[in-house]
Amino acid sequence: MSPGSERGPRPVRVPAPAGAALVDRGARLPAFVHGPPDALPRLQRLSVAVVGLGSIGGRLADGLARLGVGRLLLVDPGRIKAESLLTHDVRAGDVGRGKAELAGERAAALHPQGEVLAFDGPAQALRDADLQRCDLVVLATDNLATEVHVGARALRLGVPLLQASVDGGSLLAQLRSWPNADQGQGPCPACAFGPAEREALDAGTRFACAGALDGPFGGAPAAARAAAPTRSTAALCALAADLAGLAVLRRALGLGEDGGACLDEYAGYLHRATRTPLRRRPDCPVDHAAPRRARLLRPLGEHSPAELLAAVGLPVAGADGLSFGLRVDGYVLLAPEACRCDGQVAPARFAPGEATDLRCPRCDAPRTGGLHARLACAPGRLLAQQLDRPLATLGVTDARLVLVEAADERVLLETR
Repeated sequence: MSPGSERGPRPVRVPAPAGAALVDRGARLPAFVHGPPDALPRLQRLSVAVVGLGSIGGRLADGLARLGVGRLLLVDPGRIKAESLLTHDVRAGDVGRGKAELAGERAAALHPQGEVLAFDGPAQALRDADLQRCDLVVLATDNLATEVHVGARALRLGVPLLQASVDGGSLLAQLRSWPNADQGQGPCPACAFGPAEREALDAGTRFACAGALDGPFGGAPAAARAAAPTRSTAALCALAADLAGLAVLRRALGLGEDGGACLDEYAGYLHRATRTPLRRRPDCPVDHAAPRRARLLRPLGEHSPAELLAAVGLPVAGADGLSFGLRVDGYVLLAPEACRCDGQVAPARFAPGEATDLRCPRCDAPRTGGLHARLACAPGRLLAQQLDRPLATLGVTDARLVLVEAADERVLLETR
């Protein structure tokens, strides 16, 4: 789908290649000590997202496919470079190809019975529903902004998060775990940032291995500055990927102890493994407050704004008028503006957040408002004349989640 289309880019299902071998997924799966008798069905039902498909994430995607994980969402906006041959599990002919596309093709070939989705874009462009469908999200990127963003979303959605990383110079392989099962009370990736990471994040640094953010998602921040590429060895990156793969297996099958939020490290110089608890930082800049959650029985588009508020017991109006807001997953609200067809004001309307070709619903003329007219949170005052209209008639066609904010409360409503 082209960047200028009405819907905008979405994760794409990668088909299995013709002639892919259909092997018995349990042919090499052992009987785990104190493990469940239904290990293979559990793995086949598991859904995992891997964000970052370089020297660690690319190998991890292969390993999860070999393990028989039923659904993989593979996310990376980057391209294979010549230097990638030194640490990535790629071939010379792969140089220039998209990392998500390449990893998706390999995973689909290794596990043709599974579902493989590839997203050639930054994690920031994913919808909440894309991540909420996952049982686990694994970060394998050293892009600080992506770490903070994915960490905050996983915390808010209650999705367990892992991060696999390396420090090449000290031969450290690291695995961080955040269960996110305590209603936002636990730590997040940003809680562990020191002064150097915060300075780099504030400066808008993009790390070389993170890939370019050009194309349909816009360029890098104006304050972005170059950073040295990650330096490591293929063996250390493979170790970090395997540690993450084992962590996925342990969590899916309930094997061994649950260490909670923790950092597991293997120190190559000492040939020693250690575990350190991760703590929440009181002054963390990330909002840790998790919304209350409820389920809708009908598709989201069939509900009006007034019905959404009634469904969670929140008032439409407060002391200062229509004091509520709606954050529809994957959509923005286009503020009312004068339409060139007849000079009248076009009503507020929802549109996909990635869409660029925005038009008047009456005459199909291009909307003239700039980015300032695209609101992530739709305020009640702009929906005052349309409170009883179903969201589908206001432009919401395929969203599954909406965050309702009113009366100092936040409620995440989801539908099947």
